[in-house]
Amino acid sequence: MATDKVKSGRENAPVDDDMLRELKDLVDEIRSEVADDVVSNRQTHENTRYCIWAGQDDDGKKHASNLASKPLPFEGASDTRLRLTDKVVNKHVREYKMAAARVVPKVVGMEGTDDGFAGRMGTLAKWLVRSQWGAEYGRQIELLAQYMEGDQPGAAVMMVDWSREIALEMREATQEDVIMLAVQFGAAPEDAADLADIVRNPGRVDELAAMLKMMAPGAREKTLKKAAAELQAFGKATFPAPYMRINMPVIRALRLFEDVFIPANTTDIQKARAVFVSQWYSKTDLLEKVASEGWNEDFVNRLVGGEGNGGGYEGQTAFQEYMPDTAAEMGFSGETDRRKGLYEVLTAFQRAVNEDGVPAIYMRTFSYYAGAAKKQEMFARKHGKMPFVWFSREYLTSRLLDSRGVVPLAATQQNSLKLLHDSFEDSTQQTINPPILKPQGKAQYQLTIEPFGQIELGRTESLKYLETPQYPASASEHETRVRREVAEYFGLPMVKEIDPSVVMECKQDRIDRFLASLADVFKMALQLCQEFMPQEQVQRILGAAVDVQRGRQEIQGQFDLYLSFDARDMDMEQLVKKCEVMLKYARPMDVRNTVPWERMVQRVMQALDSNWADEIIPPEAADAKEIEDQKGNLAKIMAGIRPGRPDRGLNFPLRLQVVEQELNSRSQNPKAFPQLSPASAALLQEELDWLKFQAQQMENATIGRRGYTEQDLKRLEAGPPVEEA
Repeated sequence: MATDKVKSGRENAPVDDDMLRELKDLVDEIRSEVADDVVSNRQTHENTRYCIWAGQDDDGKKHASNLASKPLPFEGASDTRLRLTDKVVNKHVREYKMAAARVVPKVVGMEGTDDGFAGRMGTLAKWLVRSQWGAEYGRQIELLAQYMEGDQPGAAVMMVDWSREIALEMREATQEDVIMLAVQFGAAPEDAADLADIVRNPGRVDELAAMLKMMAPGAREKTLKKAAAELQAFGKATFPAPYMRINMPVIRALRLFEDVFIPANTTDIQKARAVFVSQWYSKTDLLEKVASEGWNEDFVNRLVGGEGNGGGYEGQTAFQEYMPDTAAEMGFSGETDRRKGLYEVLTAFQRAVNEDGVPAIYMRTFSYYAGAAKKQEMFARKHGKMPFVWFSREYLTSRLLDSRGVVPLAATQQNSLKLLHDSFEDSTQQTINPPILKPQGKAQYQLTIEPFGQIELGRTESLKYLETPQYPASASEHETRVRREVAEYFGLPMVKEIDPSVVMECKQDRIDRFLASLADVFKMALQLCQEFMPQEQVQRILGAAVDVQRGRQEIQGQFDLYLSFDARDMDMEQLVKKCEVMLKYARPMDVRNTVPWERMVQRVMQALDSNWADEIIPPEAADAKEIEDQKGNLAKIMAGIRPGRPDRGLNFPLRLQVVEQELNSRSQNPKAFPQLSPASAALLQEELDWLKFQAQQMENATIGRRGYTEQDLKRLEAGPPVEEA
């Protein structure tokens, strides 16, 4: 988009209040101080990453037809697309995606009484990823990682907020249905009696139509008036009834200075002077916002234009338009204007104090050119934060923007390797097809340079090949040196000389930094669920009558969340070694069974395959299942039926305890139980003996690993016996 067109729009931009004027001044500051430079540099870096330059040809050769001059060193010389930086970026992106897919959110209570609630929040986090976000979770993680690693600055923002979208469907509703809908969409439950009167009282039919209009703002007024009359006359009517299409926390990866804009001196995104989010809408989207979110209709008319409102601001942005060249590299076609038919609307989030002196986060939706979409409103989420989480590839200074992406760090090495590869291919061509030396004044010949080709010579003529210099052997050493430098810097196993500990150290550091920010995303999403998710939905997800505390204090301080992932788990060889150490050394040392080995198994399965981990029954549930199964075996015994008896795969000590408790109950109160038949009594004794034997076998195996029994340990802890005087 032409710069003069943008400036002409700015000159005519309406200003409706002092705060909006300040926001627009801040937009100008961000553009002049940082955004313009970022956009121009981003073009250079993307050209490097995607291997885009003038005069390229699909065959990877230099041709005079594509250049303004004769190609060097000769026509058809090599023009390699060497993708070193792209390879490094994508390697890091895959690591982040794998860690995000395999990691399990760990939620802990801030106080001892919060542990049960924290556990349920962990279940809710898994439900969000698998049942609500689904494939979109992986997509947003990948976009975020691409921005974080491939851009300059090397950072990105994840936006986390509650989305509540209402859609309409034609459906038949009774008077009771309408009352329930009214409560669901904002009416106070204590007003149910008045709502019932509105629905049934013919004298309030206009109020009923207005109530339907509030629930279905996109429906025609004539349709709603007809539905209101039918409801009162017949007790039911068919009309465009609202339903909640989306009612959940949503995440969106934002690209710096394309989707989200911050001042250059920002050190904490939560304390930024303002954060601007840019979104592009079609005309239909804008008109829908008028109906659903109360946007000013005059604002939309000014933005879209026409009918006395000027030409509109289609495709115009408050910031420098970013026009990437990647379309040519990726084979796109038919795209003439990426902003055609779209209009930019900015949403500014900032901490401010209103006229009453109340500090809070305020939100203003506006266009740089068409003014405010609606009045300023408070962004009153109970977690007390702006809906943003910062992700950075590195932290060099207190400024958030001081983070370098992969491309500027490895661009010179990529260019060096490209020059090396081009020179090697050119040397190979010259060696295989060298120039021919022809004596002066000799006749010209058509030479066929190919295997078994023929060259016709006269009797006295002498032709020979030009002896080309040998390709320097040091070139291979230079390539190894360049690749080793990149491998050491980013911790990649690109060459054999790289220390494996350096590779693991760099990989773990990248993943830890990424997961630290991702944990904040999960925590903010769970806090939003705590605030907005309906009680019945929470109970349906968790399968229990959970009382969700929705106060500000509980939301901000009832639980904490962290994510941890061992980068070695990405290497099958390293994972096997960890398991061997756990079984061979750690388990024999665990004399008091302090390690929850069942959970260790679950952790290993999670590293192998997250789907396998889902199939594992939690230890508590497994114990409960074994207890119920053994009680079922006792019921069979009482009926004179011998139960099945596998010799492995069961918790024999736990099952023995169940049988002993049954015998103890019978001995203490024999009158409460019917007398056993001789056959049942024999089967019960047989079951008891069998379980004792299997439990003893398990104990023998443990003694074999440890070398001592529990009694030996107790004697050692008690010390030598005290001699009597």
